[in-house]
Amino acid sequence: YGEGVKVAIIDTGCDISHPDLKDRIIDVRNFTNDDKGAINNVTDYATHGTATASVIASSGKIIGVAPKCNLLILKALTRTGGKISWVTEAIKYATQQNVDIINMSLGCTQPNAEMYEAIKRAIDRNIIVVAACGNNGDNNPNTNELNYPASFNECVSVGSVRYSKGTSR
Repeated sequence: YGEGVKVAIIDTGCDISHPDLKDRIIDVRNFTNDDKGAINNVTDYATHGTATASVIASSGKIIGVAPKCNLLILKALTRTGGKISWVTEAIKYATQQNVDIINMSLGCTQPNAEMYEAIKRAIDRNIIVVAACGNNGDNNPNTNELNYPASFNECVSVGSVRYSKGTSR
C-alpha cells in the first residue's frame, strides 16, 4: 500500500538509517535549532518521529499502513517541544514539495492564524492534513481540551482511547 504517495511527517525528526525506513525517505529538512539548525540533520532525539514514520511506512518485520509510500521527514520539534513558527514553516515546505499527505502527531492548546493559513493553502492544493487530537484530556467535561491544528475544520483529527476495566479513564 502507498505506492506513489508522498507523506510529509512533521515531528521530532527520524532515524534515517533505520533499516525499515531508509528506503522510503526521499528528503529531509530541519526547522528547529537542534544541531545548530543544520538543515539536513533530522536526528530524532525523542524517537517520536521515528515511531510515527514506522507506523506509516515501515517495511520490516512490522509493516506500516503504507509500506510503499515515500517519506519527507520534516523536523519541527525537539525533545522538549517546538515553536509554532517551526511547524508552520514545515507545513509551508511540505506544500511546496507537493506532498499528498501531511502528518502532524503534535499539537498546542491555542489556535494560530499563520499556521491555519498554511494549512488552508495545503488543503487548497488537495493535500490531506492529518493531526493528532492530543493527549491532554483530564476526564473533566468542564475543561477545554481542544488541540490545534487538529481542531481546525480542515484537518483530519486522529486520536485513540484506552479502556481500562474498572476505571473511569
